[in-house]
Amino acid sequence: MIQLIRHSSFVLVLLLWSCAPDTQSPIQLKYIIKAIDTVQNQMSVRIELINNSSFSFEKSAWQLHWNQMKGQVINSSLPPDITYTHVNGDNYMFLQFNGEWKLKVKDTLSFEFQQKGIMDRLVMGPMGAFIVDGQTPYPVETTIFWEEADHLSSLQIPTASERYDNLEGIYLLPRDSLLKLVPDAVSIAYKPNRRAAEDQWRISIDPQLDSNRSNVASLMSSLFEQRIVFDTSK
Repeated sequence: MIQLIRHSSFVLVLLLWSCAPDTQSPIQLKYIIKAIDTVQNQMSVRIELINNSSFSFEKSAWQLHWNQMKGQVINSSLPPDITYTHVNGDNYMFLQFNGEWKLKVKDTLSFEFQQKGIMDRLVMGPMGAFIVDGQTPYPVETTIFWEEADHLSSLQIPTASERYDNLEGIYLLPRDSLLKLVPDAVSIAYKPNRRAAEDQWRISIDPQLDSNRSNVASLMSSLFEQRIVFDTSK
């Protein structure tokens, strides 16, 4: 009887283990900071893409996107057939892989480049990464490796104790002392007179858009009571 219970328990454990969800993304991005140059304000970076998904990326122009990163990839430092596009400030950028760059199932793709701008906090690293192949996005899990970067000590990053000591002199001000820092009006007077509403509105519209006048007039009339007069002279 005891042997039967043990056997059943073992089978139950196997079933639970096999049914447990895989919390790891099937596509991994390792962002490895190899060296830091504070004089040139640059970093040497190695990227490793590990494809544990069931999809192969072999088309001539698949892309790796991410939504945030401090600094910019130096295009001239990339290997041939990889191009970098900076779309909108620090908020959107991507790498495009052309030619023979492929990421097949169970393969790992790696390359190195120089980056302008030093990532001094992990939240400034690449975030929200995904691969685009055609019109289909594939999520990518990103891990940043920085502990073994050459010249890491040149950043002079303060410890938690040093940050605490630097804030030692900060204290809360009493509420009645805030007026000494924030200007406030001596007196405020509200006048009762108001501007009368106009009985009609004149809207200037580009002559090239005059064909849409009826649509604009219909929309404005449904929202406001004022009569609409169009001016196409400008």
